[in-house]
Amino acid sequence: MSDPYLHFQSATTAPAGTTEWGRLVWLANRELAGIGATVGYVEIAPGTGNPLHRHANCSEVLLLIEGELEHAVGDEWVNLVAGDVLVVPPGMDHGALNPGLAVSRMVVVYDSGDRGFEAVY
Repeated sequence: MSDPYLHFQSATTAPAGTTEWGRLVWLANRELAGIGATVGYVEIAPGTGNPLHRHANCSEVLLLIEGELEHAVGDEWVNLVAGDVLVVPPGMDHGALNPGLAVSRMVVVYDSGDRGFEAVY
């Protein structure tokens, strides 16, 4: 793409970070696309979950596109199925667990091009 305002990234070909619980693909952010938001694709394997964490500098919008999740948000648990959206405010501890038998797939969007991440122990 020759237009400096256009950015294209495919979740199937972009470099992915793999973990013991799944994989993360960053599709757009300040570094990749020069924008003030972050967009990612996340997969969580059955019976696993990502670590409890927070983003002090931004909200997170999670759109579950396949599977199911139990998502801890602060002191509460939210059960999500495909098509559900969860908005987590800045600084709120949260993390997901996939209780199902299939991979859970989601799109995540942050209202900052430099998503902060802090693990909660």
